[in-house]
Amino acid sequence: RTITVQDAFESINLSVIFLIAALIPLGISIDHTQFDELIANAFLMLTEVVPIASDSSLYIYLAIFYFITFMLTAFLSNAVVAIILTPLTFIIAKDLGCDPRPFLMAICFGASACFMTPMGYQTNLMVFAPGQYKMKDFIYIGLPLNLIFWGLAIWLIPIYWPF
Repeated sequence: RTITVQDAFESINLSVIFLIAALIPLGISIDHTQFDELIANAFLMLTEVVPIASDSSLYIYLAIFYFITFMLTAFLSNAVVAIILTPLTFIIAKDLGCDPRPFLMAICFGASACFMTPMGYQTNLMVFAPGQYKMKDFIYIGLPLNLIFWGLAIWLIPIYWPF
């Protein structure tokens, strides 16, 4: 006897649901237009700067991939970022000659580390206005958290999902 069904439906934030639903076709269209291959090729241009010589260079690629993921998650929904970047993972891993699982885990963890902005995650967006938060509040707390998670992910992902 805490909440009625009508109260539950009225409390649903439809803008968040529509945001997620509207951006899922974006990931699908990126895959169908082969824009994902263009992005992957741009990412792989780094091989000229950081040659693939050992696992240490794969750590650099993993760090860059995680960084791109959490930066995109700061401005897009985490589900959308995961949808957009997942096809890239297979292209990049194939060209690097390694297992795609570490890069998939970087997407999962990087997309979940959306602490820097209110747009990154639905819960952040829901508390932003009622809590009278400002963008700088999220950046002050979220940026250090993202950097800590980034370091931990780059260290731990290859341990559990080797290249």
